Amino acid sequence: MTVWRNFDVNTQYKICNKQNSKCLVVASSSKSAGAAVQQRTYSGASNQKWTITQISAKHYKVVNVNSGMALDLIGSSMNDNTPLVQSSYSGTATQQWSLQSLGDQLGTYEVSPASKTASTIWPASGVATDGAAIQAITYNTNDAQKWHITPL
Repeated sequence: MTVWRNFDVNTQYKICNKQNSKCLVVASSSKSAGAAVQQRTYSGASNQKWTITQISAKHYKVVNVNSGMALDLIGSSMNDNTPLVQSSYSGTATQQWSLQSLGDQLGTYEVSPASKTASTIWPASGVATDGAAIQAITYNTNDAQKWHITPL
């Protein structure tokens, strides 16, 4: 069953991995397009905070609070192992996200490119280290592919 909700556009969120508790972050607090999205232990820095806005049924844009840029797949690729970056929001398919609630786990989501919902995001190779790149990969129910989205 797919469950979706509207996120509050005036609320900031942290997006943290279920398996290792590391949170999405824009590398080096960059405000530049193309900066890598990684995982790090949550510190409360603005480059670890995100706004989530519904743009259509089940499609959201996820924007970094520090840079004002949207979560995106590098080169607009839909292939497995494609890294996530931040880009100016233009509404491309790789900037729209499906946040599918995993109904048995309150606040836990599969975060997928809206145009390729068989994929999800995870730390590269499932590693738990700070600075690991976040990539898109085919979803296989691994806890490293599940994310807690928590209002701040």
